[in-house]
Amino acid sequence: MAQELPVEQASPRRWTGSLATGSLLGAVGASSCCVLPVALFALGATGPWIGALTALTPYQPYLLGISVLAIALGVFELRRRARIECAGGACVSPRRRLVAKAAFGVAAGLVMLNLVWPRVLPLLFS
Repeated sequence: MAQELPVEQASPRRWTGSLATGSLLGAVGASSCCVLPVALFALGATGPWIGALTALTPYQPYLLGISVLAIALGVFELRRRARIECAGGACVSPRRRLVAKAAFGVAAGLVMLNLVWPRVLPLLFS
């Protein structure tokens, strides 16, 4: 018979998943103004709709800030939850932790790319 988790143990899982999703969406949103159009152009995608991706440019600093905050909180919560659950003897499956770690890693990579992109772009076109 499956044993139900108390509410205190079930809610952090949703919290970590929400933070992972938020960090990914924020990072993709922040990259849509600068990194994404160049990447799509490099892959051969052209058209006037690529110019519409720059509409989020004024919001890029806010999206990057939200992403960094979500990544930091998510990694902290993931590490804290792992210590609490494994101390209680009910560790989360490695697959769930791997998916969460991968989501935070991809989001962190996109945020880092967005932060260094203004310095790299002139080197590519000079």
